[in-house]
Amino acid sequence: MADFKLLIVDDLAENLQAIAASLEGTGYDMAFALSGEEALEKCAATDFDLVMLDLMMPGIDGMEVLYRLRINPSTADIPVVIVSAKRELDINLQALELGAVDYLAKPFDKRELLLRVRNQLELRGTRKALEEANRVKDRFLSLLAHDLKAPLGLVFQQAAQGLKQTDVPEGGALHQRFEAIQKSAQGGLDLIQQLLDWGRLHQGNVPFRPRRFDLFEVAERVKRYLEDAAQNKGVCLENRIARGSGVWADPEMVEAILRNLIGNSLKYTEQGGQVFVCATSVGPNLMVEVLDQGCGIPPERLKQLFLPGGLNSTEGTEGERGSGLGLSLCQALAAQHHTRIQAESTPGEGSRFYFSLAQESA
Repeated sequence: MADFKLLIVDDLAENLQAIAASLEGTGYDMAFALSGEEALEKCAATDFDLVMLDLMMPGIDGMEVLYRLRINPSTADIPVVIVSAKRELDINLQALELGAVDYLAKPFDKRELLLRVRNQLELRGTRKALEEANRVKDRFLSLLAHDLKAPLGLVFQQAAQGLKQTDVPEGGALHQRFEAIQKSAQGGLDLIQQLLDWGRLHQGNVPFRPRRFDLFEVAERVKRYLEDAAQNKGVCLENRIARGSGVWADPEMVEAILRNLIGNSLKYTEQGGQVFVCATSVGPNLMVEVLDQGCGIPPERLKQLFLPGGLNSTEGTEGERGSGLGLSLCQALAAQHHTRIQAESTPGEGSRFYFSLAQESA
């Protein structure tokens, strides 16, 4: 408990003493402020685990302190418990709407105050532990994916070289084995790239660098990257975006979005089907669409489509399996551009994935 840091804010010293006495023996590290101004200064200098805040104070009152804490990214997640003599329902609701986590009326019962503080600090401790576990997990996955990428890439290259050998007859057993190895290695490489992208994004290692670029050229790169996979399945992959379709966005993020969306469409499209990407001007934006003639998605699954594991249990038309990570990664990258990816689908006919980007004329 000694690790928890509390800030108690009240303009009357006797009130500060009463709260401190109620928490005596807990081992909490308590700091005090006699004004709203002092409270904000101390919150800027120290990472508190809980703020106990009076509402009625001269100068900057408690509501203003709460508002300023919430709009500041460095203090926005500090739990604030209001301790005030104001008992009006609208005041209580206003404080809760501004982000207070609890409200305690004066005069307070010592046991009630102790329990409410303990509950909030336990929640704070659990939240911090979960955040740290997530950071460790993301770091582990990134390191694992990075270490696996080189050997799996070598397997893919060896399989590709085997397919090109003149003494390996097409359609023969050895040729089929090389194709199977190449397909498995490609799937592994795609998953590893998704893990790397996901880990970097959640560790804050993916800077958002928007600039003007031609969306056609980015789509062409993605098409070349996925062309072998499309040909192996007998699916026609087309880039229907017009040359010179200028957008203002982060080209690497947009390329990752298209790579995942188009790759997903290829996975669920039968031999002889089509997958194409196009873009249409809609006011100041460019509506980017990936359309396929695949097996489609049942309505009940569309709601979970962009959650991690959303397509995890559904095999592709040739038994391909996915992690479900790609689409949730796409949505996170789209959010960096203040847009979101949406999907429409008809089982047995195909799917449409679309999102908008700010248009920039050449």
